[in-house]
Amino acid sequence: MPFVATARRSASDVDDESEEEMKAHMARDPEEYEEEEEQAEEGGREEEEEEFTVEKIVDHKWEDGILKYKVKWKGYEKKADQTWEPEDTLEDVVALDEYLKAIGGRPAPNSAKRGRKSTGSATATPAAKKNRVKQDTTVAQLKEDDWDPPAGSWEEDVRMIETLERSGNEHICYVQWVNGKRTQHPLHVIYQRCPQKMLKFYESHLVFRDSAGTIKSSPK
Repeated sequence: MPFVATARRSASDVDDESEEEMKAHMARDPEEYEEEEEQAEEGGREEEEEEFTVEKIVDHKWEDGILKYKVKWKGYEKKADQTWEPEDTLEDVVALDEYLKAIGGRPAPNSAKRGRKSTGSATATPAAKKNRVKQDTTVAQLKEDDWDPPAGSWEEDVRMIETLERSGNEHICYVQWVNGKRTQHPLHVIYQRCPQKMLKFYESHLVFRDSAGTIKSSPK
């Protein structure tokens, strides 16, 4: 049988290696340890992040010089879950583009609404847990035939105001355009863009009462 040489590591050898490893760790820059800890924490936070999808924008306001929009989050039906988000957090969100189109463009600072101040909810809402805003491309997908109203006056482009409805604290006008398109806009936008068309709508819906008390509609 061939002779096989074996060796056993002595305790002193192990102690020497452990001492060398400890010295190597102590020689490391403390900033390296801090960077490793920060990277580990960031990795954990990314795993916990949730994405919340904007379903639609329901309102806007100016607050301390910042334009904010009230967001209805997809999957959250309670009004208490709707939150006010700064404009810069909603970039490239389709729901915001549709809202601006409906109200006739980006709100000016002097058009800020006067009303109740929003109050925070003590319960957990999407705002409390939100990390990123994701646009809802399945519900609010842009279509090829999307059309924007022209800039400036609409008097020559609007055929008629079809009807006027109350929606919450606002009045919404349904507009029929000369090109056949139909859109809806807040009443204050119609006053600015085509006041004469709005006047004709009112005139066509006036009701008169004669001396005998008989009610007569205005001639159309």
